[in-house]
Amino acid sequence: MERACRLPTSEVTGLSRDGDITLGGIFPLHDDVEFQQTSFTVKPSPVTCQSFRTQNYQALQAMIFAVEDINRNPNFLPNVTLGFQIYDSCRMRQRSLEGTLWMLAGKKQPPPNFRCQQNRPLMGIIGDAGSSSSIVMAWVLGLYRCPQLLHYVKNVHFKNDGGHEVSFNQFGEVPAQYDIINFQQNADGTLKHVRVGRYDSSALQGQTLIINTSSILWASGVTQVRITRRQQLLFMNGI
Repeated sequence: MERACRLPTSEVTGLSRDGDITLGGIFPLHDDVEFQQTSFTVKPSPVTCQSFRTQNYQALQAMIFAVEDINRNPNFLPNVTLGFQIYDSCRMRQRSLEGTLWMLAGKKQPPPNFRCQQNRPLMGIIGDAGSSSSIVMAWVLGLYRCPQLLHYVKNVHFKNDGGHEVSFNQFGEVPAQYDIINFQQNADGTLKHVRVGRYDSSALQGQTLIINTSSILWASGVTQVRITRRQQLLFMNGI
């Protein structure tokens, strides 16, 4: 019987724990690598990771602690156990990709386009820390519709093409930002959208809601809100 066709890959191993749902994590536990001399006549030896990073190891331990804490509390995920797969990227794009394929396949020698643990779905992968490694991972994870979580995204702060600032608050949430639009009728009967104000929850106190009342055009072409006699009486009586 002929052997099955597969890519000649080296075994990829990391830290793992079984569960009904698996969460992946790729962390650069080392900052440097040592490459062996390549002769191009034999298979090269794996790289050796060096310069252990304590801070990144703490992030790994925090992930394990969170998974164990969720599993201990029956109110979080009733009748469901979280598992994890964690891999050291050594701050190398090659190893980040190896770890990603290992988690997607669920085997030490990952066959492409095949998930060997159908009953243990991979819900997402945290990492990697570097932008270049994260982009490589995103290319692969996007093919399989697998979510990628980046805790460094909370430090993102930039302006998009529309000139609006994009950032995250201390809770990891996007501040609410809304334009207040007034529909106004042109002379030919068509409608146009006029920006008359803005709401920004991240603005300074007193500037959260800004409305330019002079730009508002109400029904029938009036520029002021019509108040009926009854509304005036209710306002005067504090109702």
